[in-house]
Amino acid sequence: MAVVQPSMAVVMTPMCMILPPAPMQMPVAMPVAVPPLVSSSLAMSTNVSAGAGELLFFAVQSLYQDRLEPYGRILRKRLSELYQAAGHGDLDIGTNELRAQCQACPGLEVLDASPSEGGADWAARLQGAPPMFVNIYSSEDPYPADIWAAAADYFSSSAGRNLSLPGGRYACAQDLMRRQLYFLAGLTLGEVCHIVQLSISRKKLLGYLNGTVVPYSRSQ
Repeated sequence: MAVVQPSMAVVMTPMCMILPPAPMQMPVAMPVAVPPLVSSSLAMSTNVSAGAGELLFFAVQSLYQDRLEPYGRILRKRLSELYQAAGHGDLDIGTNELRAQCQACPGLEVLDASPSEGGADWAARLQGAPPMFVNIYSSEDPYPADIWAAAADYFSSSAGRNLSLPGGRYACAQDLMRRQLYFLAGLTLGEVCHIVQLSISRKKLLGYLNGTVVPYSRSQ
């Protein structure tokens, strides 16, 4: 039913040291078991080195796998997920500092986002890697009709009608993917973010209630 996008190989690039000092000393080669619920793509690697410098590149690479443009705000979220998974606790780095770290990192380039793709934000890209990202702000609907029919059935069912999902597209899409819904099988996190956006803005399947995303019938 859902069209599975071709996998995209991301070439490993030399790392640079970033991020605040970890609150405890950890061996650079220590393997980290990344929780599978962090992202669809993070489950592809269960032996991520805990070195702080490697987390930046792996974060950008994982967003490429998710077909999500590594905007500063999203990259910071992904880094925070990885930082916590590495046992370092909460990540304390501002967006401006993160941008400076990306600009200083060999193998990355920093671009300002266009108004239609993130406004005043910026994005970190892998040099030489094709930008095969989903524009989650696009009003175009490339998804099969049966996905929307199944989504409508789910959000009106006893299992879905009482859902309260996070208010942001990124976190909302992650929550939906955790539920392993059959009509989202084979889709990347970027595509599910786009589906969330379309479900709110065009399809009237989802809406907002007190800052959370809920089925449209319960929205304000």
